[in-house]
Amino acid sequence: MSKSKSFQSWIDAGYDLFSREGFEGIQIERLARILDLNKSGFYHYFCDRNIYFEHLMQQHHELVDQLIIETKSIQAYDPEFLHLLIRFKATIMAHMQLVRNRHIPLFVKTLNEVNDKLDQVTLPLWANHIGLADRPSLALRYYEMVRDTFYARVNYETLNYEFMHGIATEAKSVINEMLKGESLTNQSK
Repeated sequence: MSKSKSFQSWIDAGYDLFSREGFEGIQIERLARILDLNKSGFYHYFCDRNIYFEHLMQQHHELVDQLIIETKSIQAYDPEFLHLLIRFKATIMAHMQLVRNRHIPLFVKTLNEVNDKLDQVTLPLWANHIGLADRPSLALRYYEMVRDTFYARVNYETLNYEFMHGIATEAKSVINEMLKGESLTNQSK
């Protein structure tokens, strides 16, 4: 195995493990067994776990950048964006691990940076989906709440179209009811 392939194999295996099990799942000996490599190779490339996690977060940024590129070519939150999220399942699950491990400074930094980038391309889709295209700041605030609910509920088994469609439909229904109530209030004035 060449040096660059070996380096990338540590990253790929770790990213997959991180997406499934989080911070606690990353153990050097375990990664070495998965890859059938000597753990000294890990230390050769990364020196320690902190540097390794920095590389995993760089990998996360790169994968999210690919997701963003593909998001720019779609027209609708549901079903197009939801199906795209399924294709990026490991990336979405790694992001969920960042949410659940916000107490780790590197993870919260990456979480905020990635959310800032992703929100720019998803917000128009979301705002149109829920009927708030003319109120983007409100749509963003609601999106953040729904996203937190999504990450609190999701796992590898539930990350499928039916699960995400259910959350998107429920979120849209809540906004529609609120807007209907707002409209009725304005009519009675």
